[in-house]
Amino acid sequence: NASGGVLYTWSPNVGLSNPTISNPLCYVSTTTIYTVTISSILGTDTCRSNLTTTVTVFPFTYSSTSITIMPSTITLGQTGTLTLSGFTYTGTVSIYPNIPLTNLGNNQYAFQPTHSGEYLISFTDANGCKHELKTIYIEIITDNCSENTVYLPTAFTPNGDGNNDVLFIRSNFITEVYLSIYDRWGEKIFETNDIKKGWDGYYKGKKLDQGVYGYYMNFKCNNGQESFKKGNITLMN
Repeated sequence: NASGGVLYTWSPNVGLSNPTISNPLCYVSTTTIYTVTISSILGTDTCRSNLTTTVTVFPFTYSSTSITIMPSTITLGQTGTLTLSGFTYTGTVSIYPNIPLTNLGNNQYAFQPTHSGEYLISFTDANGCKHELKTIYIEIITDNCSENTVYLPTAFTPNGDGNNDVLFIRSNFITEVYLSIYDRWGEKIFETNDIKKGWDGYYKGKKLDQGVYGYYMNFKCNNGQESFKKGNITLMN
């Protein structure tokens, strides 16, 4: 930041968002000394002042291969260990999506993830700079493959208001699924083997009447076990 003039010229102009304004943003990878020429016009005279400032960039190097999570497949409820081998910096380690970390010492941290997916490991150093270290995929498996592993709402309202219009299967632990829905006379009105495909309350292009419909579901969990679930769904207009 510079002030006290009407014209500003920064040198060198490398790494600056705009070298001719009073407060350019600076993006540099090495420590750089900048000089700003501040010009002010007084009547017919132009006064110039030169000031210098140093942008200090602290070195930060590491090997992503030294950052590991063991095991990479974790049973729900069990603890994994994050290890930063040979990591020489002082600061705070975090994981996103946010999971509480327990510091075990020697750059090791214990944590309990609840969902399969990508986890971003970040480090905030003593200067307040945040560094994204590595993204690691963690698979969470369930040790119990039962009807409680899968959630299917017992009612939905396909009235077009944008809330609860489509009936979806919800689960973090299944790899295969087959869902079939029947009317009161036993006719199959919907089926899917895609967890991302829901029922909108229509059959053969016609919206069905309010009522109770039965369903049957087979599914396979990510621990290799199989199970089933059956029950009723209430369609409400």
